[in-house]
Amino acid sequence: MKRELKFRAWDKVEKNMLDFDKLAVEAGWGGLSLEDYLNWEDWDLMQLTGLKDSKGVEIYEGDIVKTKINTRYGYVEQTGTVRSEYLGHCIISWSFDGIALDDSTQILEIIGNIYESPELLK
Repeated sequence: MKRELKFRAWDKVEKNMLDFDKLAVEAGWGGLSLEDYLNWEDWDLMQLTGLKDSKGVEIYEGDIVKTKINTRYGYVEQTGTVRSEYLGHCIISWSFDGIALDDSTQILEIIGNIYESPELLK
């Protein structure tokens, strides 16, 4: 299955989240290259996982999600940060708190992200 390669970016200086595609378009105005326009140390990039939560919202690396996991003692709510799993320089899978994410994953709900709502992880 083909997956869209898409990013968003956290601006460490202005403290806001931007769609990276929009940022790249803005950088193109005035003849600047993206490298000239951005100080990369001021940005954190997050990649789209290719998955959506229960409301149809795209899930990105750095999102905080919650789900209910079926255990032998009943359902337990779990919250964690979506992370990429690498093999060399290639992302091979996505997970949160050790739980692999894929199209067959249990129902997830995005409740925030690590930059705008880190308190959700406490």
